[in-house]
Amino acid sequence: MPGRALKEQGSPKAALLEADAAFKRLRELLAAQRDKLGLCVKALAKQKEKIAQGRGEDALFHAELLEQWMADISAIQRVIDPLLARFPCQKEPEIQAAAKNILAMQREAQKQARENTDLLRARKEFLAAEIQKIRTNPLRKR
Repeated sequence: MPGRALKEQGSPKAALLEADAAFKRLRELLAAQRDKLGLCVKALAKQKEKIAQGRGEDALFHAELLEQWMADISAIQRVIDPLLARFPCQKEPEIQAAAKNILAMQREAQKQARENTDLLRARKEFLAAEIQKIRTNPLRKR
């Protein structure tokens, strides 16, 4: 019956089945994306704490985790984008809501990352000034 399968592939029923499978996969991918972004936002908050405490090694650990998670998020997004392009989701409010939620989480993660970068920059400048004070201290033994 291979001929029948080929005929059914072009049928409206086959198109609906393909769309249903794509929407199911899209929901799964969006949930995975949401979960990874949630981890990123939490890790960024922890990283901010570690930076503020001056615990550079811990902040570096969080940065490495974030780098790995961002690579995962990018890989997931490379699958999501073609699915969204091929199967527009105007009639799928659940998918639209999930996509909006993910976008908001991405913005939050970007904002937190900028804040952490600014905090790191300030910490670096503070430490550089402290080192300069030590170097120029007249009481320092030479």
